[in-house]
Amino acid sequence: MRVQNKIGSIAGKMRQSNVINQQGTTRHIWDTLQIVAGTRYYRFFEGVNTRTFPFTNLTDNKLEAGESLACQFIYINVYDVTESTGAIAISAPPVEIYAGALAMELMNTIVMKPIRILSFIAAFNRMPNSAGNVYKLYTNQVILPLTPFTFPLHISKDPTITQGHALYVQLTVEGTGSILSPKGTL
Repeated sequence: MRVQNKIGSIAGKMRQSNVINQQGTTRHIWDTLQIVAGTRYYRFFEGVNTRTFPFTNLTDNKLEAGESLACQFIYINVYDVTESTGAIAISAPPVEIYAGALAMELMNTIVMKPIRILSFIAAFNRMPNSAGNVYKLYTNQVILPLTPFTFPLHISKDPTITQGHALYVQLTVEGTGSILSPKGTL
């Protein structure tokens, strides 16, 4: 089934048939959380209204009216920020995050059981030519308008944080979606 058809099918079952009349698009949503010593459980997009760009591109943990997203790829990156200068280095997640697991919840219901972050590494990733840190979802979970969602991440232990640095972990979700189109589609 084409991704656009899946969005329309699920929207119809959820009585949100207006989604199929919106403009199709490619969508990226992301959220960034600071890694805090002693914290093993992070919930991406929860409390997203307390963060701003460039840490996130959303203002709530649900898409706006007319918007949808069929999740096709997930990326995880780590940002190492030197606190004295503000310099940012992007790196692959540390081992402690690779040993973790990521799930997806829609309306407080798990729709994607935890997957090992280890699957994001090129050597363990079934996606051809993967550079790593990217996971292809073989079942596209669909986020419909005004539907709360979160991506819980559970890590095994604290990553090592160098004195004078802060670590941030960013989750990006990419896929086919829709955006509000009150004047019709192109």
